[in-house]
Amino acid sequence: MSLSPPLKKILLALAVAIGAILLAGGYLFFQIKRDVDTDWADAPNSVDALEARRKLRLFQEAQKVSRRGFVRLSEVELNSYLEQNYSATAAAAQTNAPGSNGLLKSFVSLSVPDVTFYCWVKKRMIGFSVDFVWQRTVRLERTADRWNFPVQAMKVGNLEIRPRFWQLANRHLGGADQAFSKQFDWLAHLPGLEIAENELSHRPELRLYTYAAKAGGREAKH
Repeated sequence: MSLSPPLKKILLALAVAIGAILLAGGYLFFQIKRDVDTDWADAPNSVDALEARRKLRLFQEAQKVSRRGFVRLSEVELNSYLEQNYSATAAAAQTNAPGSNGLLKSFVSLSVPDVTFYCWVKKRMIGFSVDFVWQRTVRLERTADRWNFPVQAMKVGNLEIRPRFWQLANRHLGGADQAFSKQFDWLAHLPGLEIAENELSHRPELRLYTYAAKAGGREAKH
């Protein structure tokens, strides 16, 4: 039985539309799954993780006695601390068990004045378990009584997410942030935060202040 010309045109158009949808879907999946080139200068390690913990302990002790000062945390120290405390491999020893929220690991990239936060996330999509990187670039902004971290840009894998879809992405992926809820709240209520260039290495670093003003040359440093 032969098909009439109008029906042939309809079927051809439908086949073309289905093919375009499949190609677009395949392209999007490829972009989402693409590995991310973070280009970090130093790999996370146990020595820098210990140094980050030491600095954080000194900072908290200074806060308790109202001593003015600040600590510097380099990118490798931050990433070493994150790998040791907030990764799926560390989940067995952690009560917050990051893997339970779909979070596999997380790292940061510092650039004045922004921070890019990378979360490797495992999610189920169309019945399959998929791993990908969720990137958010945030800026430090001070309001009357706290620090806010407004998003400047977002990506999933190598796919840039437009601002109008950020809320949707947060709804589906935001569970990965649960492991950091206490830390985010602690940072938000610190007297002072700054991303600045280190005078010696000329690399960006995160500075935590025990007071509201930025540190001067005579303030205590750790």
